[in-house]
Amino acid sequence: MTDVAACARSDPHGEFGGLNCLIERASVADAAAAAGVAAGEAEALLASAREKLHARRSQRPRPHLDDKARPALVCVRARVLVLTALGFLKV
Repeated sequence: MTDVAACARSDPHGEFGGLNCLIERASVADAAAAAGVAAGEAEALLASAREKLHARRSQRPRPHLDDKARPALVCVRARVLVLTALGFLKV
């Protein structure tokens, strides 16, 4: 049974409707007990799945780096320092 209220809180803009999004609703021990599997075996299965997922994700192309954001941040910090020093800004 799905908790509809919890789903609405985790997706307030409705962007993930109809998509598979991983969410942890119970501890590994509780999920293993519900599936009739030993907790240690469940941990091993999850570790194996994480390794496979990481290996597959590492093959994806990396997004481009937005290197313009860092100089902008430095500029904002410099302006704040100047305004603070001149007494126009109380920090």
